[in-house]
Amino acid sequence: MRLFKQILVCLMLLMFSLKDYAQSATTKITSNIQMIVNKLEKESLVHLGYPVGYSAKPEKNNKYFRLYKKLLRKASDDELLQLTNQETPNIVVYAYKALYDRNFSGLKDVFLNHVNDTTWFWTAGGCTGVLERINRFMLRHLKPDVNNVYRYVMTKQEYDIYYDQLKKKEDLFYFD
Repeated sequence: MRLFKQILVCLMLLMFSLKDYAQSATTKITSNIQMIVNKLEKESLVHLGYPVGYSAKPEKNNKYFRLYKKLLRKASDDELLQLTNQETPNIVVYAYKALYDRNFSGLKDVFLNHVNDTTWFWTAGGCTGVLERINRFMLRHLKPDVNNVYRYVMTKQEYDIYYDQLKKKEDLFYFD
């Protein structure tokens, strides 16, 4: 009976240590990054430094744009990848844009995970802002272009296939 208890205790300790190992294998979002995310979630618009208003000045001094830049500087790629799976559309967009700005090699995979994500979000830009779907925003950043310095974009054929696929889905919602 005593041997049975010892074996049971050893198995339980092994089980708990494996659980801790598995949890550490997935990157946790640090408290520093989570604080930035919490602040970014308070604003309904995404601020990426685009020109806004009548004067069309880039909003580089906006509080939320500065928070985005801080997220870009401080978050690891793994943290940003986790943030692309958040429920809050703005955070998904900020995380994706940060990965794009870093020329992240797995950007196409992130898009493929969101190819059916038709959630709308507002970006500060122009006079009234820009309303866009998450999957469209991601695809637009993967568009190949002659002068594109980003290595991890789609080929023209890939882009056209996904563009047509998203367009067909959107056409279902419009009536002539």
